[in-house]
Amino acid sequence: MSIKRFILLSLALFLIGLVNVDGLHSEEKIPAPDFTLMTMDNKKMALKDYKGKYVFLNFWATWCGPCIDEMPSMERLYQKLKSKKNFEMLAVSIDKGGAEVVKRFVKENKLTFTVLLDRDSEVAAAYGVMGIPATYLIDPNGDVINKASGARDWDSKDSLKFFEKMLGGK
Repeated sequence: MSIKRFILLSLALFLIGLVNVDGLHSEEKIPAPDFTLMTMDNKKMALKDYKGKYVFLNFWATWCGPCIDEMPSMERLYQKLKSKKNFEMLAVSIDKGGAEVVKRFVKENKLTFTVLLDRDSEVAAAYGVMGIPATYLIDPNGDVINKASGARDWDSKDSLKFFEKMLGGK
């Protein structure tokens, strides 16, 4: 990759809020820690179930202002991309209050993507989450390829363009 292309790609990723993981070069990979968590309906879901897909993995909580701010844009992004067979959005709640608190929030905010419960923040710790919201992009091979800390506008024009290109669209 040329220096000019690298700088332009880095700038584009910065503008949409995604940055290379710890400054890694594109040929370097970090395996995403596998996990199994419960859904709000008390069903087990594992990250490995999504092998072969790009996974948008977001850590959040119902009491987190920036998390609440970004949820509507996550839902809009999900609505635009959910028909893609190679994309999945997972939101991992670290709320200590359990499923009922999270269910109420999800219902009130009309969220339709998959929400998982990490009451003890063990999965968040495995990903090195230092603050929320924190978002990780995992490739079809199960490697973390990007991360973003803090709230983002996930359905902005630049963000949509990035995801469409990555998923093999437009």
